[in-house]
Amino acid sequence: MRPVYHRFRESLNQLSEDVSSPSYLLAVSGGLDSMVLWDLFERSGLPYGIAHCNFQLRGEASDQDESFVMSQAAELKVPFFSTQFDTRAYAQKNQISIQEAARNLRYAWLGTKRDAENYTFLVTAHHLDDSLETFLYNFTKGSGLKGLLGIPEKNGNIIRPLLSISREALELYYQSRGLQHREDASNAGDHYQRNKLRHHVLPVLYEINTGLADRFLRNTTILQETYHLFQEHVQYWKEKVWEQRGDQIHLHLSTLRDHPALATLLYEWLQSCQFHPDQTQQMADSFRRQQTGARFFSSSHELLINRATLIIKQRITQIKEHYSIPKGIQQVQLKDGLIHFRYHRGQPGTLPRSQWDAFLDAEKLEFPLQLRRWKAGDKFSPLGMDGKHKKIQDLFTDRKLSRFDKEQVWLLTDTSDQICWVVGLQVDDRFKITTTTKAYYQISFRKHPK
Repeated sequence: MRPVYHRFRESLNQLSEDVSSPSYLLAVSGGLDSMVLWDLFERSGLPYGIAHCNFQLRGEASDQDESFVMSQAAELKVPFFSTQFDTRAYAQKNQISIQEAARNLRYAWLGTKRDAENYTFLVTAHHLDDSLETFLYNFTKGSGLKGLLGIPEKNGNIIRPLLSISREALELYYQSRGLQHREDASNAGDHYQRNKLRHHVLPVLYEINTGLADRFLRNTTILQETYHLFQEHVQYWKEKVWEQRGDQIHLHLSTLRDHPALATLLYEWLQSCQFHPDQTQQMADSFRRQQTGARFFSSSHELLINRATLIIKQRITQIKEHYSIPKGIQQVQLKDGLIHFRYHRGQPGTLPRSQWDAFLDAEKLEFPLQLRRWKAGDKFSPLGMDGKHKKIQDLFTDRKLSRFDKEQVWLLTDTSDQICWVVGLQVDDRFKITTTTKAYYQISFRKHPK
């Protein structure tokens, strides 16, 4: 087996080969792994600096870790940067675990410091066993294929040149170099779930197969290549079915009804909308059973099955759904647009210029008018039907509106709640312009640009 230093240099060269004269900011906790990383960089002669995060989770021990790393940096005369976090307060405020809080705080600060100090790369000391732990953790908890790829060697400006090296090899290197480090007492217990994998699962796996490290590296390579092929298939179908329509996403799935991996495709397309794999499986099942009208909710989005199309939109809360419009008002600002009122004497010389314009007889309108959403049982007299009534729901069906589209329709009513205009769709016959009209309102609705 090649020495650790040679494997480190080979990996580092590959990760930074596209940059001339790179410099590196090392994330150093003071633990064994990061101290090995530091020593490897010191031996390499490459330009680097040290960054340390004090999460204030272990009282005096956390401060001693910071002092240890600071003193080592001073001895070697390398740039040193540090910060302190109230990690528990951050975790409580954001309702996340301590580990997730520390990770969020760490990467946010390290990225900012890398930019501020003009280092090319941020370097972490993650090694092969960390990647294997991540694989096992995601496999146990449940994840998509991407979660089984382990930790990436490169993620933007973050690189991890020790990912092909086992913890055992790093320990042997540490001993041969006579290095010092700080031990985090929390790593010895089983309080954190990853520690249970580290202490109880990995030793058994290494006992079963002493060549586990090399086998995992080969399997990870295969999985990564498989993932690339998988992503090509995901993108191929996305381009065929995906349509951005205003503020909605339409997935036209008629050709995918019998696709054996429909639920997986849906998850890959919709995970950015916070939908869970269990939900995308339910979506696929409901779609195959042709359950038009079925709805699914995530923390940020809503999905509707509408015949052979899945429609997704962002969830919007606390929207005003009713407006009173007194006589004389010229415009009303809505959440989704602006409605204008213009009073004219006489009769209009032309027809309305678009579906979003309506001409209504001024003498037939009783103010204050109301602008509201439709509700079950609403009826009106469509223009040209000689006073016959029709349900708003039937109008929606005739126009093939999805439930999402129906929820966005405004109704303009008079003071007695008679519908004057189904905005953007149809004027009520009772309020139309006639030969006896002496004055009229030109009413226009303009949606806000998306």
